[in-house]
Amino acid sequence: MADYGELITTAELAEILTRPELRLFDCTTYLEPAPAGSNIPYIVVSGRQTFEAGHIPGANFLDLQAEFSDARTELRFMMPPTAQLEAAFGRHGISASSRVVLYSIGTAMWATRFWWMLRSLGFEGAAVLDGGIDKWTAEGRDIETGLAGGYPPATFPARPKDGLFIDKHDVLAATTES
Repeated sequence: MADYGELITTAELAEILTRPELRLFDCTTYLEPAPAGSNIPYIVVSGRQTFEAGHIPGANFLDLQAEFSDARTELRFMMPPTAQLEAAFGRHGISASSRVVLYSIGTAMWATRFWWMLRSLGFEGAAVLDGGIDKWTAEGRDIETGLAGGYPPATFPARPKDGLFIDKHDVLAATTES
């Protein structure tokens, strides 16, 4: 797979919007205040509802907390096992030959999180939309509403790269005095 840049402009995306290898995803997640007296700092809310209210034509939605985080821990947004990610990205139609563009509403933080996950799995064909959907709409570009159409399932071949995601044991080993 050809190595793509980390960012793609709205003009560049508009040029490739109908290409069959394109996999375009809204990755929006919201952090809302926890109820008073709660022992958690925030509540994680999927951006699926805002996706359905308006998204870039042809886009689909990736739900970070529901499908792409490790459910075996109470900690939010922990990287799940590679097999779980292979299955989830494959269900969303991402294969070795896909060109993936990621965006989110308001902040690029969620799109860049997915970009980093894909990169850590050895996938080089992803980019973050520079300015996200906010720039896209500010330029007067088309928006769709409703449910995602979905992409045909694919086989996502993970080739994890050492050092791009580390776990607790790696952190402890790096910070423990010898």
